[in-house]
Amino acid sequence: TPQEREGLDLVALETLGSSPALEHIASAKEQMKEYPFITQVAAQTVMEDKGEDYGQARCLVQGVVDLVLIFEDHAEIWDWKTDRGKTAQELADTYRSQLWLYRYAMEKRLKVPVTRCVLYSLALGQEVEIPLI
Repeated sequence: TPQEREGLDLVALETLGSSPALEHIASAKEQMKEYPFITQVAAQTVMEDKGEDYGQARCLVQGVVDLVLIFEDHAEIWDWKTDRGKTAQELADTYRSQLWLYRYAMEKRLKVPVTRCVLYSLALGQEVEIPLI
């Protein structure tokens, strides 16, 4: 739509287009874009109060992974972020739990392990690696 076009940051898109990230993405055997999922996790995993005992309670988590890259022996999760005014570390701190849940959900579905979780910050024009747990 015209409103969506107005909101595009063309410089950020040019930065992505000329980055090594795009070449890496293209090298995957398969790219699954906007991959929806629903998965069940222990309540303790997603509840704010980590000190509370949730026993055997389970929660359903629903989400959409921006991009799952499938290679021969592993997969990667990529998530696009448009946040402005945040450092790479602030982005990692903000979205770490989200990417860990994505990883958990994808490893239950894929036949290969997820070995990398990446935020791509359009504002910073860079990849932000999320350490795996």
